[in-house]
Amino acid sequence: MSAKDREELIRIAQALPRGVWYPGDDAFVFSLSVRDPLIYADEDVVVLTERLPDGGGMLHWKGRGVDGFSKGVRAILGPLQRSGLESVIVRAVREAGEDWRDYYTAISDLGFSVRYVFLDYRMNPLIRKVPDLAGIRMATAEDARTLEGISAKELGEWARQTEDEFLSLLADGKALVLCKENSGQLAGFITVRLTGEKPYTLFVRSLAVSRNFRGRGWGRQLTEAALDWAAHNGAGSSTLWVERFNQEAICLYRSLGFRPSGKEEAHFIVSLVPG
Repeated sequence: MSAKDREELIRIAQALPRGVWYPGDDAFVFSLSVRDPLIYADEDVVVLTERLPDGGGMLHWKGRGVDGFSKGVRAILGPLQRSGLESVIVRAVREAGEDWRDYYTAISDLGFSVRYVFLDYRMNPLIRKVPDLAGIRMATAEDARTLEGISAKELGEWARQTEDEFLSLLADGKALVLCKENSGQLAGFITVRLTGEKPYTLFVRSLAVSRNFRGRGWGRQLTEAALDWAAHNGAGSSTLWVERFNQEAICLYRSLGFRPSGKEEAHFIVSLVPG
């Protein structure tokens, strides 16, 4: 890694804002705490970690393939574990000829437990269809608590959103929360945000439909409505994370035109709690 790359990543870490910072071109950080990032840097790898309010963290790294990745993980996760951190999201950025499973093995060999593996899917260029908006509306602040309940019941722990997070999205001019109603009852939602500069990349943060209403195509309906909104607002592509074993979601996203990314191949939620 060049000195310029190392200095740039450290500069990014030191300049991280407090509050909420959504996916950009180079890093993914959700709710940031007031604590300063923990940074490790040498000639092979730069790693920085943010502590998150939910007891976890987000690890970013830039280095020389799996070997640099292993070195950075070893350098920074041990101290974080001793500090009481419960889990950390790790991005595995694949180089040519590598496989995300190599990163899974590297983490496991270091003695850490991988709780989830979720893959990076992208749509570039954005595929726009005329959406069916029947029963679809923009969420309001009054919906936030109900949306939190749907999120808690239908999403994995890494994807769940709180009432405060929904309220934050509703106040964000680049974000959108859409609801699906059935006979006056909220049956599902999608949360998305425009990232980067124009043409924006739409990040699909979460999609959920209550299990009593599944199988009716409402997840597709919500996603197509969000993609249409994004196209109207200057987006040229879209990206999302999907849990590797969630075949139902993977089939949906593939049918909409999303494909596995050729660069950011996998993200791991790594448990730092012994046992």
